[in-house]
Amino acid sequence: MYLQLTLAARYLWGRKLRTSLTTLAIVFGALVIFGMNVLLPTMLQAFQANMLAASGQVDVTITHESGEAFSRTVLNQIRAMEGVRTAETSPPDGAVRGAAAGGGRDGFRLAGGTLPE
Repeated sequence: MYLQLTLAARYLWGRKLRTSLTTLAIVFGALVIFGMNVLLPTMLQAFQANMLAASGQVDVTITHESGEAFSRTVLNQIRAMEGVRTAETSPPDGAVRGAAAGGGRDGFRLAGGTLPE
């Protein structure tokens, strides 16, 4: 076992450029994979929101400042507002999406622009 490790260490030490470039490529590949795992869900969510908005299915999207999900009471308060046709939550991000009764682009009218918690 010791002989095998010695031979491997000598080989790697003798080819420093090849060893460093291979190590750099492995690190870069791992960073790309982890980076895509972080960016891809966000990009897909933004793409889906833009597609829904462009097709006229969503008039407004309301999200929490901290990115956490809303409680059920907030959803019920939005549903009870005048002019709201539908209001639904999106499970992955907890955002409230809905359409106004008039079907226009103005969507929900919120007093002061905030929702009570």
